[in-house]
Amino acid sequence: MKRMLIFIVLLFASYTFSSPGDVIDSFMITGQPSHGIKGLAKDFDDGNIWAVGLETVDQVKFCKFDCNDHSLVQEWMDLQGAKYCLDIAYPYIYGGIPTIVVVDYYEPFLKMFNPGDGGYVGMVDEPFDDGYEVGLAANYYLNDLYCNNGDSDIFRECRRFHGSEWDTFITYDEENNMGVAYGWHHIFIIFSYPEFKIKVFDEQGIFVEEYELNGWGEAYMIGISCGREDVVGENESVFVALYYPSDMIREVEIGNFSKTGVERNSLGAIKAIFH
Repeated sequence: MKRMLIFIVLLFASYTFSSPGDVIDSFMITGQPSHGIKGLAKDFDDGNIWAVGLETVDQVKFCKFDCNDHSLVQEWMDLQGAKYCLDIAYPYIYGGIPTIVVVDYYEPFLKMFNPGDGGYVGMVDEPFDDGYEVGLAANYYLNDLYCNNGDSDIFRECRRFHGSEWDTFITYDEENNMGVAYGWHHIFIIFSYPEFKIKVFDEQGIFVEEYELNGWGEAYMIGISCGREDVVGENESVFVALYYPSDMIREVEIGNFSKTGVERNSLGAIKAIFH
């Protein structure tokens, strides 16, 4: 009982005294693939998180886990035809259904899958002519996709797929732009150089805020998604998938971006529009 009380006090203290940019939790997903989690995307319809991971060099698995206790909501299944995933987006409406879009290291580079059974649905045109795509997110209100490129010597930008073609949406000076997430009417992009940070933009691509990631040391991340609402006071969080120093997911506190009653349960209306 004494140990339990100490744990509760420490947990309460970490939430009470944390600030944007702090890691407030680290965890692994039950049964996660042997090479860890490579991509994350929040389903704002039910509040849970889609995750993809690499079992072998040519076997990609996906699941959905609970945003709060991290238990599996949908068991791990194969994404049929995915080879080497780098990130995911959800939902992109195609053929009247919400699909999971996967950034793959092999052509076609953006593949769409049915979230119910992992079946291949189709492909999305490639956003960049060179380098390789590393981050992907979906704007479920506009049915847009956002993608950034791992070759920061050439591309320091996030591109948007708006209707039928890609265009430059956001530019920045930082290198090593990795994952990108969309939620609460904002776009979140994570960087690892010259320092670990998350930059926030609005839906017009205008810079809003940035958060230095505190106490990360040496680490390599590969995916980001929106996390929990009002997790620390009125502040939200994002989940960041790492592949070094260990295959963990870190939850990072950010600012107050949620709009109560707007985000949750809004996807049903979007599905109806595109059906």
